[in-house]
Amino acid sequence: MAIENARLYEAETRRSAQLDVLNLMGRELTRIFDLGRLLEKVAELLREGFQYENVQIFWVDRENNAIEVRAVAGLMAGKAPVGTHRPLDHGIAAWVARTGQTALCNDVREDPRHNPVDGFETAAELAVPVMVKEETVAVINVDSTGTNIFDGSDVKTLETLAGQLAVAMENINLLLQQQDQSQRLAVADERDGIGRDLHDGVIQSMYAVGLTLEDISSQAGEEPETVQPRLEGVVDDLNQVIGDIRRYIMDLRPTELQGRRLEEALVSLVGYLEDRAGVAVTVNLNLDPSLLPERYFVNIWHILQESFSNIEKYDHAEKVSVSLAVSDGDIRLTIADDGAGFDPETAELGRGYGLPNIKDRAERLGGVLHITSSPGGGTTLDIKVPVPVPTAWPPLV
Repeated sequence: MAIENARLYEAETRRSAQLDVLNLMGRELTRIFDLGRLLEKVAELLREGFQYENVQIFWVDRENNAIEVRAVAGLMAGKAPVGTHRPLDHGIAAWVARTGQTALCNDVREDPRHNPVDGFETAAELAVPVMVKEETVAVINVDSTGTNIFDGSDVKTLETLAGQLAVAMENINLLLQQQDQSQRLAVADERDGIGRDLHDGVIQSMYAVGLTLEDISSQAGEEPETVQPRLEGVVDDLNQVIGDIRRYIMDLRPTELQGRRLEEALVSLVGYLEDRAGVAVTVNLNLDPSLLPERYFVNIWHILQESFSNIEKYDHAEKVSVSLAVSDGDIRLTIADDGAGFDPETAELGRGYGLPNIKDRAERLGGVLHITSSPGGGTTLDIKVPVPVPTAWPPLV
């Protein structure tokens, strides 16, 4: 009787501890809105809270007929790293992914579904599906090197956690949809605003210029002495309109960045330059560009685009390097090539709007452009932009 009471007390104590951990997990999961970090947190909490020897979370990749390790904690870390794929017809976790059913195996030697992993001796395994809209999207899998480790309380705990995880995933999906919708609405509002500004400003100015030219044309024969000063005034008006249009263009988010991170768009831009100019480009990003305010993000992209265009047209370079980092409280963008180089004193005459545009964009952000170049000595553009950002940047993800 005493032994039975002790066993019941131990089971009740364990169950109480599991409930405490589940409550903690529920609070933690509602605060995370990045899928990768969410899965890592679940694996960590299971490992620390329940002392499971090994925890893995698999993502179901139906397109490739496989499951992929997305998070791991415990003894398997390093033996089955994140990103490892397993066929959808091999192993207990894969069976759970296919069937959407929980699998409890306290002695894998007796279960034909078990598929051993090199470097790790599994004796018992428990896997539960994570269901979103009646579809298995992930599998929570725990392993042990001892037999008869898991019981019904473990099954209930993992199934409860799987439900919490599914809700958290749906919340992330809803957030992404909301952000996408907000972005679309913002783009629509921006277009409407630009349309209004163009109509109220630029178009009206151009209409006035047109009327003035018509009036000058009608008076050219009768009062020729008045034509020249009036034409000069029209030229000034047109230059003002051109400046207004240029400012609108500079404020627009380029299509290459719509729905993409700067580093993703930069990969395409680098590939384009390498293909067109036959150069080797190295990129060193020591900060996460997504943390930059929108106007910094857009102007840095245009600076890169303009610089690459100049390299393609004029420099005949073999190597190009791009560096984006935080240094002494400034965002610093450096673009260097080993091409033909030029005389900076006369560059604006021979290079169209390229360098003036780069200088203008740096100044729009309160920064400066420093050019180091000489004929035959390559070119380095060093842009420093002061911005209120943390001095320690998180690593790129």
